[in-house]
Amino acid sequence: PEYAEMVAEMNSVDEAVCSMPAVLWSGGPSVRVTAFNLVEAETLLEAPYLVYTVEVMYMADKSPLELKKRYSQFEALHEALMSIPLAPSSEVMPSLPPKTWASPLAGKTDDSVGEERTIALHQYLRTLGNLVRQSDQLQSWRIDVQPVLQGFLTPMPSTAEQLDGYQATKQSDDVDEAIEH
Repeated sequence: PEYAEMVAEMNSVDEAVCSMPAVLWSGGPSVRVTAFNLVEAETLLEAPYLVYTVEVMYMADKSPLELKKRYSQFEALHEALMSIPLAPSSEVMPSLPPKTWASPLAGKTDDSVGEERTIALHQYLRTLGNLVRQSDQLQSWRIDVQPVLQGFLTPMPSTAEQLDGYQATKQSDDVDEAIEH
């Protein structure tokens, strides 16, 4: 019951919540969902989508690390957290905002959907952080959650960086092979 009340209280916070960072585990970084960008479809078969900026600030850092996350990555995080043994029930776990797209018929613009979802995703992370840090009854779950959260907050190398790394490794292997022969 106390967890459900905490979730309800956090979900009722207005836009000012985005100025207050989420702390997802004790001693962890502060996290804020600060902005969104609309990515236009490149072909007729694709749909436009929103990308959210997640700022991650560790104590030792002078400036935040900016991650770009799609809604589907927040969904994957949520599913991973719920699949951990002894996870809180869906009534206790914070809910993600609905996955809807802007509809001119509904009177919503891309900007209003993006702004609403940015705030809601930030509230989700704040509520999740409060649950993780304050849930003594869920200690076993809490221990297993930290690596999942760290994975979500770790930047993935871009395709260009992966290719550069591959080419550097390949060149190094070629040099080693030449030296051996």
